[in-house]
Amino acid sequence: SKVATVTPGAAPASRAVAIRRACRSTTFAQNGSRDCEGSQTVFQVATRGIAAISMTALLSFGAVDTEPAMAALSNPNTRLPRNGVAALRRAVPSVNTDAGEIQGRLEEAAYLLRIPQRKPWGTMGDDVKSSLGIVRDRRAKLLETVPPGEAKTTAEATIAELDQLLTELGDIAGSQDVERFDIGVAMALDATSRLRVLQAPGLPFDVPKRYDSLPRLTGRATVDLTVRKNGPDTFGFVNGEETKTAMLRVIVDGYNAPLTAGNFIDKVHNGQYDGIRIKRSETALIVDPSPDDRDQNLPLEVKPIDDYEP
Repeated sequence: SKVATVTPGAAPASRAVAIRRACRSTTFAQNGSRDCEGSQTVFQVATRGIAAISMTALLSFGAVDTEPAMAALSNPNTRLPRNGVAALRRAVPSVNTDAGEIQGRLEEAAYLLRIPQRKPWGTMGDDVKSSLGIVRDRRAKLLETVPPGEAKTTAEATIAELDQLLTELGDIAGSQDVERFDIGVAMALDATSRLRVLQAPGLPFDVPKRYDSLPRLTGRATVDLTVRKNGPDTFGFVNGEETKTAMLRVIVDGYNAPLTAGNFIDKVHNGQYDGIRIKRSETALIVDPSPDDRDQNLPLEVKPIDDYEP
């Protein structure tokens, strides 16, 4: 089994952590990887971009790509995100107003697409056109808050990608193709979200000094959990063959819960979840606490809508 490398441009936790297992590499810092032999359950960690604990789960088997399982929120408040992807997108701090305007217009277009009767293609097309205008006319402003180096190079490529997506999306709006517009606006929103993450390289608020000794995640991290069924049970058939392993992907939100997220990533880096048994409830995956957990005190981080910090 392999643990993926941690990519530069993000802060996985406040300190580098030694890996404690039979691994060929012994440390995790900004870059690093470990190859562990004989492990049955392995967490794979790859920090992407700069910052997220809201969780989005993706179940896949082996090398087979499957559709993510989506959970929809039923609430009359239209401002609340309806799924994990939207929640993570809105969790990014609003550092650049121009990127925020692009996201707002594209979210409006995505919302208008859900109208069951005659769809307002003119308004949706205007939203796309305005977004494309911002990308082309305010490119320098979109790059203002991006740190130099690899992050800026990635941001420039993301802006070019967004330009192409919005150009194609404008043509799709003109042809009034519902299915293609739905896919296109989702891709444009994803590119916009990745750009906003690059624009927000750290926390927009200060963590109280009394928590300085605790690890923290100042951005967004991705953890891949490989699980294996015990006994004769399997996860079902894939390409005609039964499989006993599956992968769960967790997006960890350090923007809104830096200490809770940092504690989780710290344990992942330490290999604390390697080889353990997992219990499942209707709403969570549960692991038995280690002796260290019983003596650990973490603050309860709750960030209401429109509040600046938890």
